Parts: sequence; C-alpha cells; structure tokens
Amino acid sequence: MTNLTPKQRGKMIRNHILKDVKEYPNDLVSHISKSYSISRQAVNRHLKKLIEYNWLEATGTTRNKVYRLGSRRKNFVFFDLQHNPSKHTLFFEEFGWVLEGLPKNVSDIIYYGFTEMVNNAIDHSEGIECYVSIKREIDKVSIIIFDNGEGIFKRINRLKNLIDEKQALLELSKRKLTTDPDKHSGQGIFFTSRMFDTFCIISHKLIFTHDCNSTINCLTEHDHPNEEGTLVMMSLSTTSDRTDKEIFKEFK
Repeated sequence: MTNLTPKQRGKMIRNHILKDVKEYPNDLVSHISKSYSISRQAVNRHLKKLIEYNWLEATGTTRNKVYRLGSRRKNFVFFDLQHNPSKHTLFFEEFGWVLEGLPKNVSDIIYYGFTEMVNNAIDHSEGIECYVSIKREIDKVSIIIFDNGEGIFKRINRLKNLIDEKQALLELSKRKLTTDPDKHSGQGIFFTSRMFDTFCIISHKLIFTHDCNSTINCLTEHDHPNEEGTLVMMSLSTTSDRTDKEIFKEFK
C-alpha cells in the first residue's frame, strides 16, 4: 500500500469497510482502525462519507453505533479466464451481498444475465482476463462485463464464414448467436437482452443495443474501435415487475 496515493488509499479503505461491515457491525471503527493503523477519527471520516452517499446506514449514537449496508452497493473483480472459474461461485461469493434483499424476480433476471454473459467470456472469448462489476443504486442495478478476447462479432464472423461482422447480429435475431451449437443454443444473449431494461454489446467497431421500451434492436459503428475484447453493459430497475419465465414464454 506504500505506493498508493492518498485518494487510492482512501478508496481502498472504504471498499474494505463495505466488505467487512456485515462481519463487524458493532465494532467496525475499531476493526478498520487496527487494519490500517489509522485513528478512529480517520475511520469516522470515511464512515461519514459512506453514509452521506447511502453506501452505509447507521443506528445508535457515538461508540454504540451499529452499521449496515445501505441502499447503494457495488463490487468488481478481475479473474483469469484460463482457469475456467465457476460462474455460480463468482456470482454468489463476490456479488451476493451487493444484491441481497432485492425482489426475487429482479434477482432471478440478474443471475440469468450474469451467468450467461460470464459463460460466454469463459467458453468463447479465448481471452486471458475478465472484469466484472455490479453496481446497485436506489433505483437500478448495472452490470459491466469485459473480456480481452478476440471480440464476439469478429469471432462469429470468422468461425461461421460470414460476409462481415454485421451478419452476426442477424444470427442474434434468429437466437443462434453461437459458434459451438453442441454446447450452447445461442439463445443466452437474445433472452438476456429482452429481460433487462437496457442491454448493450460493444465489440471491435460495432455497438449493439436493445431497450425494453423498443421493439427493435439498434446497430451502430464505433468511431474509435478496439482491436480486441467484448464489453457487455446491462441494467435493470430494482422495482421491475418483469420475470425471466414470462420472457422465456413470450419468445419460446
């Protein structure tokens, strides 16, 4: 930690607070103070900032305060795609606390979309590393998944001998966007795009988006394309009444 700037160190401490608050709700100040060899006053400044922005909630007064997670939560991880990690373990161990308490229909959709998109990165990207982030706001949950592989549209184009990458989107509209039909139906991206409020894939020079308020998909070209990687971004309202079952039924 000696090479961290004060801003980076402060961010690390606040992330540590959010991860440990469930284990140390009654003695959080003492725990963080000992962990970083900082004063109780310094810890309290971090706590005050987290409470101000709804990352934490507190009850009680002075030394009798009890802390718990607030309505806003977030976490991110980098993991090695070469080690074939368990997407289920990743979801529950790293992000279970972020999504805790959400309505079941919302949690089910997030679980489906997360596991499908992470699975695509693990099985198809041929990348080395993947970044995953889930951020929970008061009104919505946002997910970002980025791998440094070949790029989904470029890969589909190459392995299926298409004219260009745009034809990969035609495969998506037919729910067959896969290069390994023996293992995957190719429907994961299609159904995920319909379950979430907003869904976006950026890869190489193409941007594919779908919005729940529209019946059409949108395809545009990126002004500054990346040569590798696939970026998936999706969001869902915390009060959505949509269910995964109704989407499966609607498009079966």
